[in-house]
Amino acid sequence: MQDKPLKRDEPVRIGRISYMNVAPIYYGLDRQADTRCYRIVAAPPATLNRKMATGELDISPVSTAAYAAHQDDWLILPNLSISCDGPVMSVVLASQYSIRDLEGKSVVISDESASAAALVRLIFREHNVQPTISCRPLDGDKAVADADAVLVIGDAALNGKWQKTYRYVWDLCGAWKSATGLPFVFALWAVRRDYARLHADRVARTLQILNQSRRKGCANLPAITATLKKRCDLKIDILERYFKGLQYDLDSVKLRGLEAFYAKLYRYGLIAAPVVTRFIEAGGLGATGGDSGESARPPVSLEIN
Repeated sequence: MQDKPLKRDEPVRIGRISYMNVAPIYYGLDRQADTRCYRIVAAPPATLNRKMATGELDISPVSTAAYAAHQDDWLILPNLSISCDGPVMSVVLASQYSIRDLEGKSVVISDESASAAALVRLIFREHNVQPTISCRPLDGDKAVADADAVLVIGDAALNGKWQKTYRYVWDLCGAWKSATGLPFVFALWAVRRDYARLHADRVARTLQILNQSRRKGCANLPAITATLKKRCDLKIDILERYFKGLQYDLDSVKLRGLEAFYAKLYRYGLIAAPVVTRFIEAGGLGATGGDSGESARPPVSLEIN
């Protein structure tokens, strides 16, 4: 899809994940008086991925798995991500059986996050397990009665009620960290390549706004958790532990984790081609961050007991 030059007063359409985990990145934007230069569109991750693909958004957080599918059309914005370096609490696999005993069993995966869905499929491949997987919305924090296991993500995973229904509950990002020693990157901020070509000044301004907003948010986590406590039924200590486990930059170690994830997905045929991470630059369309094909790094197995 080819973009047309925007009118001078036309705002940049910016996506926002409709989970609490992005609150620090949008902290500054939420308090900015002049919002005429951008328009925020809030939706679940999978919806934002689709809107970016169809040209309904210009810049947005996108699932790392979605970037793999659209790497020729999107460029990554530097210094922005949703990541963790260990257990994250909001991506859990709840099961009545051990991983190896899920062969042929029914597993329901939330359809809201492509990255979490790709991670759990990867874990099944590495354990040589083939469950029967269905992908559909989950009804809030209610267990899926007809499923042997369920992947729960986002705010619904934080209340701990899944442990009352299922025998096993695994934090998948904790499993990733234990196996690889690397952070896991859920989401990147991306811009459509055609949009960046036509509107480099708007992209640069938006990147500056987002990074300033992120820095303000990370410096005001107590205020963020206090505000969120008023809007949800989670205890303040859970919110504090949750945000303590999240990270929002995209440093070299996180890029290594991202490349390892892409290499594994390609090795097991879960994505069609090796992934090249391309970043937007102030003076051009992008730079190659690296090719995460088979030769990137030695394979590391993901083990869940």
